[in-house]
Amino acid sequence: MTTAVALAGGVFAANAGFGQSTQGPISNNHCQVLETVGLKSIMVPLDHTGTHSNRKLTYFYQAVENSTGTKNPKTVIYLTGGPGSGSIGTSGSGFLKKLRGVGLNLILIDPRGVACNGLEMGDVPDQVITTHQTALDIVEVIKAEGLRDYIVMGQSYGTMLGTVLTSIINQMPSIEQPDLLVLEGIFSRHLAHGAEYMLNEIDVLRNEMPKHFPAVKELLFSGVDRPPPFDLPFEYWIHVLEGYTRLGVETFVLLNPAFTRFADNYPDSLNDQKIKADLDRDYKDYLEYWEDTPPIKSKWIREYAARNYVYYSIMCKEMSRQDVGGFSKKMIDGRLSAIPNGNADVCDVFPFSDAPYDSKDYPISTPTLYFYGTSDGQTPKSYFVHHYDNSFASKEVVSVAGGGHGLFGMDLEVCTSQIWAQIADGRLDFTNILDQDGYCLRPD
Repeated sequence: MTTAVALAGGVFAANAGFGQSTQGPISNNHCQVLETVGLKSIMVPLDHTGTHSNRKLTYFYQAVENSTGTKNPKTVIYLTGGPGSGSIGTSGSGFLKKLRGVGLNLILIDPRGVACNGLEMGDVPDQVITTHQTALDIVEVIKAEGLRDYIVMGQSYGTMLGTVLTSIINQMPSIEQPDLLVLEGIFSRHLAHGAEYMLNEIDVLRNEMPKHFPAVKELLFSGVDRPPPFDLPFEYWIHVLEGYTRLGVETFVLLNPAFTRFADNYPDSLNDQKIKADLDRDYKDYLEYWEDTPPIKSKWIREYAARNYVYYSIMCKEMSRQDVGGFSKKMIDGRLSAIPNGNADVCDVFPFSDAPYDSKDYPISTPTLYFYGTSDGQTPKSYFVHHYDNSFASKEVVSVAGGGHGLFGMDLEVCTSQIWAQIADGRLDFTNILDQDGYCLRPD
């Protein structure tokens, strides 16, 4: 069977022996999805290194056939973002439904600690909750399924998991090698400090957003300390504009009509009462959104870490030396800046690894296809460049001008089927599908 692989993330930390017996296999049947077709389980080592535990873990995954009746199809192992997210039970969702619709089978993964493979903080030793251990679980799935001619596809954190997985497989000649590694929204190295994530977003707002909305430079980067438009606090304006770095320009415009009219007609819009009324309504929605988000205090951090177990364990151990939630965007002397916000650092619960993630430490030989949006503030262009420059595999790149984070769900959504039909056929030249800016020439 031919196969394509896509990756998802997961995080958790713990002290061995708290919460259940420390002997025998771990019983962790948390699978409560409605879609159970193709749901399977295998036994995997709790610790693939054998150093911290010799116990076994029941590991669930989902093998879903294509919807076209294609014989001997390729398979996509889909690894979604996170860390802390999974994909079991989602084969009917937009993107995955389209992959099945062009004749691709799917392997869907909930990483250890997530959803069907859920674990509570304290169930297992801290050292077994890592991206490397998660990747080795997926190696066992590949063996169990006997996958051949497969593609690994990772989005966001899934690009990190996908890179680690592919590197491991490339060093295992006994396993059938992937045909292709597809990466979208590339995370390639750990953050030097907690504020780096926000500084990336600010850089996109400063350098990319004014290409589409010139008013943004005046609003956030004038260097002149002045009141915000309509006396709506800058925190609200910043909240709105953050959507651009996640959604990309086209989806942002659709979801933010009031701001779009304000920016397109600036500065005349400052006297437009209809625009002011629309923005006032949006501001009320913003206040309701943040009402139930109190600051994180030191006395709460273990409880907070436990409720967001997988995310914080991998984020803090492998991806960032500080919790990115410890910083906020604020206007300082007429310029958008990232400053500490007083939140306790949840990463104090999980000591940072001596070997934080860097894609250059995971060499790959599998051909790689990159998708990145120039306005992606979550995983900016510099992350793509770092991964690209440190990979010696054959490579192809699709760049979407003004594209955000999650291209197949937004900027490329209308021609995703065309793109993946060509990927399934091994054709990586998309000039018949995308224009020179990387956007779809015609819908599916």
